[in-house]
This record gives sequence, C-alpha cells and structure tokens, in this order.
Amino acid sequence: MRVEAERRRIRRLSLTPLIDVVFLLLLFFMLSSTFERYRSLEMDGGAAGSAAAGHDVLLLRIAEDGGFDLAGGPVGADELVERLVAIAAGQAVRLAVLPRTETALDHVVRALEAARRAGIRNVVVVK
Repeated sequence: MRVEAERRRIRRLSLTPLIDVVFLLLLFFMLSSTFERYRSLEMDGGAAGSAAAGHDVLLLRIAEDGGFDLAGGPVGADELVERLVAIAAGQAVRLAVLPRTETALDHVVRALEAARRAGIRNVVVVK
C-alpha cells in the first residue's frame, strides 16, 4: 500500500501588516524628532591660578525669578547687554555669574548670551 505525503500548500505572505508597521514607524519618527537648530555657547576651561590677574571682576547675580543684579544694582533682562557693554567698554573684564540655587537654567543661558553679545569672553559660572 502506497501512502502519499500530503502536499503542503505554500501560502503567500501578506505584506499589508508590514506596510502598516512601516507607516507607524515613519509617523513615530516624524512626530518625535525636532528640526530646531540648537546654538552652542563657547566656553573655555580656566587654568589653575589664573584668577583675576589684570582683570576687573564683575559680579552678575541671577535670582530665582530671572531677575539680574549687576555690580550691586538691579538690571532688567532687556537692558543687560547695554549695561555690560557700558561697564566693560574697552577693558579686560572678567564676569562672574552667580545663580541662586533654584534659578532655572534658561536664565543662566540668557546671562551667558548677554555676556557674549557684550563682547565679554572671560566668563565664569560660580556655584
């Protein structure tokens, strides 16, 4: 007696679920990515013992609410650049930025940007 093996039918692979997965991945990556350009701030590491030799030290305090105090007097965020330019005009000035403990990083970055726009290259963020 001869027993024939049952022929297996080859089923075609459906590509519909694969296309759905590809579109879901595409949608995910499009929604989760940002196309905003981030700017960088140039910062130099200080050398040991290079404190304030030949430089006037200017203190900029930053409050928790984002208020600035430059050289003992309050300064608005919009007039910070002008005040820094007026104080550091033609002098080698070292700016020490002193944020309070609860100060948001955005306020510190705003102060560093103002120092860069004012032409002050020697900036130190103090804890």
